Amino acid sequence: NPLSNLITITGSTEAGKKVMEAASARVKRLVLELGGKAPFIVFDDANLEAAAQGAVAASMVNGGQDCTQAARFLVQEKVYPKFVRRMVELLKTIRMGDPLERSTDLGPLVSERQREKVEKYAALAKDEGAKLEIGGARPKDKKFDKGWYYLPTLFSDATFDMRISCEEVFGPIVTAMSFK
Repeated sequence: NPLSNLITITGSTEAGKKVMEAASARVKRLVLELGGKAPFIVFDDANLEAAAQGAVAASMVNGGQDCTQAARFLVQEKVYPKFVRRMVELLKTIRMGDPLERSTDLGPLVSERQREKVEKYAALAKDEGAKLEIGGARPKDKKFDKGWYYLPTLFSDATFDMRISCEEVFGPIVTAMSFK
Protein backbone atom coordinates (compact mmCIF):
# COMPACT_ATOMS: atom_id res chain seq x y z
CA ASN A 1 0.00 0.00 0.00
CA PRO A 2 1.48 3.38 -0.93
CA LEU A 3 0.26 4.85 2.40
CA SER A 4 2.34 2.44 4.50
CA ASN A 5 5.74 3.63 5.67
CA LEU A 6 6.79 0.41 7.39
CA ILE A 7 6.13 -3.29 6.94
CA THR A 8 6.77 -5.77 9.73
CA ILE A 9 6.34 -9.54 9.70
CA THR A 10 7.02 -12.43 12.03
CA GLY A 11 7.30 -15.62 10.03
CA SER A 12 9.52 -17.96 8.08
CA THR A 13 12.60 -16.95 6.13
CA GLU A 14 10.77 -17.75 2.89
CA ALA A 15 7.85 -15.48 3.84
CA GLY A 16 10.33 -12.73 4.75
CA LYS A 17 12.00 -12.97 1.35
CA LYS A 18 8.64 -12.59 -0.42
CA VAL A 19 7.66 -9.58 1.69
CA MET A 20 11.09 -8.01 1.11
CA GLU A 21 10.79 -8.53 -2.63
CA ALA A 22 7.32 -6.99 -2.74
CA ALA A 23 8.39 -4.04 -0.57
CA SER A 24 11.47 -3.31 -2.67
CA ALA A 25 9.36 -1.89 -5.51
CA ARG A 26 8.38 1.02 -3.25
CA VAL A 27 11.53 1.03 -1.07
CA LYS A 28 9.64 0.43 2.17
CA ARG A 29 11.26 0.15 5.58
CA LEU A 30 11.12 -3.43 6.90
CA VAL A 31 11.28 -5.20 10.23
CA LEU A 32 11.63 -8.94 9.64
CA GLU A 33 11.50 -11.35 12.57
CA LEU A 34 12.27 -14.62 10.84
CA GLY A 35 12.75 -18.19 12.02
CA GLY A 36 15.31 -18.48 14.75
CA LYS A 37 16.59 -20.58 17.60
CA ALA A 38 16.56 -18.68 20.89
CA PRO A 39 19.44 -19.49 23.25
CA PHE A 40 19.12 -19.85 27.02
CA ILE A 41 22.57 -19.50 28.60
CA VAL A 42 23.46 -20.93 32.01
CA PHE A 43 26.80 -20.11 33.64
CA ASP A 44 28.29 -22.15 36.47
CA ASP A 45 27.45 -19.46 39.05
CA ALA A 46 23.71 -19.54 38.24
CA ASN A 47 21.01 -20.68 40.61
CA LEU A 48 20.55 -24.02 38.84
CA GLU A 49 17.12 -24.73 40.27
CA ALA A 50 15.78 -21.37 39.09
CA ALA A 51 17.53 -21.80 35.73
CA ALA A 52 16.10 -25.30 35.17
CA GLN A 53 12.59 -24.20 36.14
CA GLY A 54 12.87 -21.16 33.90
CA ALA A 55 14.22 -23.29 31.08
CA VAL A 56 11.28 -25.69 31.20
CA ALA A 57 8.74 -22.86 31.39
CA ALA A 58 10.39 -20.92 28.54
CA SER A 59 10.66 -23.97 26.31
CA MET A 60 7.28 -25.63 26.71
CA VAL A 61 4.97 -22.58 26.60
CA ASN A 62 2.39 -23.10 23.83
CA GLY A 63 3.82 -26.55 23.22
CA GLY A 64 7.03 -24.97 21.94
CA GLN A 65 5.00 -23.41 19.12
CA ASP A 66 6.16 -19.93 19.94
CA CYS A 67 8.55 -17.58 18.16
CA THR A 68 10.22 -16.76 21.46
CA GLN A 69 10.62 -20.36 22.65
CA ALA A 70 13.89 -20.96 24.46
CA ALA A 71 15.03 -23.94 22.42
CA ARG A 72 18.81 -24.19 22.87
CA PHE A 73 20.32 -24.46 26.32
CA LEU A 74 23.97 -23.48 26.41
CA VAL A 75 25.30 -24.60 29.78
CA GLN A 76 28.78 -24.11 31.20
CA GLU A 77 30.44 -27.54 31.34
CA LYS A 78 31.01 -27.57 35.12
CA VAL A 79 27.23 -27.59 35.80
CA TYR A 80 26.05 -29.18 32.54
CA PRO A 81 25.36 -32.74 33.85
CA LYS A 82 23.46 -31.45 36.88
CA PHE A 83 21.41 -29.02 34.79
CA VAL A 84 20.46 -31.70 32.25
CA ARG A 85 19.45 -34.12 35.04
CA ARG A 86 17.26 -31.46 36.66
CA MET A 87 15.62 -30.56 33.36
CA VAL A 88 14.77 -34.22 32.78
CA GLU A 89 13.21 -34.42 36.25
CA LEU A 90 11.14 -31.30 35.60
CA LEU A 91 10.07 -32.38 32.11
CA LYS A 92 8.73 -35.61 33.65
CA THR A 93 6.31 -33.55 35.74
CA ILE A 94 4.68 -31.80 32.79
CA ARG A 95 0.99 -32.66 32.60
CA MET A 96 -0.21 -33.20 29.05
CA GLY A 97 -3.86 -32.90 28.20
CA ASP A 98 -6.73 -30.72 27.08
CA PRO A 99 -5.46 -27.14 26.82
CA LEU A 100 -8.82 -25.88 28.12
CA GLU A 101 -8.20 -27.61 31.46
CA ARG A 102 -6.41 -25.50 34.08
CA SER A 103 -4.32 -28.48 35.18
CA THR A 104 -2.81 -28.96 31.71
CA ASP A 105 0.76 -27.80 31.14
CA LEU A 106 1.17 -29.03 27.56
CA GLY A 107 -1.52 -29.45 24.92
CA PRO A 108 -1.35 -30.87 21.40
CA LEU A 109 0.50 -29.46 18.45
CA VAL A 110 -1.48 -27.37 16.00
CA SER A 111 -1.81 -30.06 13.30
CA GLU A 112 -0.86 -33.55 12.22
CA ARG A 113 1.54 -32.03 9.71
CA GLN A 114 3.30 -30.10 12.48
CA ARG A 115 3.65 -33.23 14.61
CA GLU A 116 5.17 -35.04 11.63
CA LYS A 117 7.66 -32.17 11.27
CA VAL A 118 8.55 -32.45 14.97
CA GLU A 119 9.03 -36.21 14.59
CA LYS A 120 11.36 -35.66 11.64
CA TYR A 121 13.50 -33.28 13.68
CA ALA A 122 13.69 -35.78 16.53
CA ALA A 123 14.84 -38.46 14.08
CA LEU A 124 17.40 -36.04 12.60
CA ALA A 125 18.73 -35.22 16.06
CA LYS A 126 19.28 -38.91 16.79
CA ASP A 127 20.89 -39.48 13.37
CA GLU A 128 23.23 -36.52 13.88
CA GLY A 129 24.38 -37.87 17.25
CA ALA A 130 22.41 -35.94 19.88
CA LYS A 131 21.55 -37.97 22.98
CA LEU A 132 17.83 -38.37 23.70
CA GLU A 133 17.32 -37.71 27.41
CA ILE A 134 13.52 -37.77 27.55
CA GLY A 135 10.54 -37.84 25.20
CA GLY A 136 11.15 -38.17 21.51
CA ALA A 137 7.80 -39.85 20.75
CA ARG A 138 4.06 -39.61 20.81
CA PRO A 139 2.50 -40.41 24.18
CA LYS A 140 1.36 -44.03 24.45
CA ASP A 141 -1.73 -43.36 26.58
CA LYS A 142 -4.89 -43.77 24.47
CA LYS A 143 -6.36 -40.57 25.89
CA PHE A 144 -3.91 -38.73 23.59
CA ASP A 145 -5.10 -40.47 20.42
CA LYS A 146 -7.35 -37.50 19.63
CA GLY A 147 -5.09 -34.55 18.95
CA TRP A 148 -1.51 -34.21 17.81
CA TYR A 149 0.36 -34.70 21.05
CA TYR A 150 4.11 -35.08 21.36
CA LEU A 151 6.06 -35.69 24.55
CA PRO A 152 8.31 -32.98 26.00
CA THR A 153 11.69 -33.81 24.53
CA LEU A 154 15.26 -32.98 25.49
CA PHE A 155 18.36 -33.87 23.49
CA SER A 156 21.72 -33.41 25.18
CA ASP A 157 25.22 -33.35 23.73
CA ALA A 158 23.97 -31.39 20.74
CA THR A 159 26.42 -29.41 18.65
CA PHE A 160 26.02 -26.14 16.79
CA ASP A 161 26.18 -27.82 13.38
CA MET A 162 23.19 -30.11 14.01
CA ARG A 163 19.95 -29.12 12.32
CA ILE A 164 18.11 -29.54 15.63
CA SER A 165 20.39 -26.81 17.02
CA CYS A 166 19.98 -24.24 14.29
CA GLU A 167 16.58 -24.74 12.67
CA GLU A 168 13.30 -23.76 14.29
CA VAL A 169 11.26 -26.86 15.17
CA PHE A 170 8.15 -25.18 16.59
CA GLY A 171 7.39 -28.00 18.99
CA PRO A 172 8.22 -29.32 22.47
CA ILE A 173 11.80 -30.27 21.57
CA VAL A 174 14.87 -28.59 23.05
CA THR A 175 18.61 -29.18 23.00
CA ALA A 176 21.34 -28.82 25.58
CA MET A 177 25.00 -28.29 24.84
CA SER A 178 27.95 -27.45 27.04
CA PHE A 179 30.56 -24.74 26.71
CA LYS A 180 33.80 -23.91 28.50
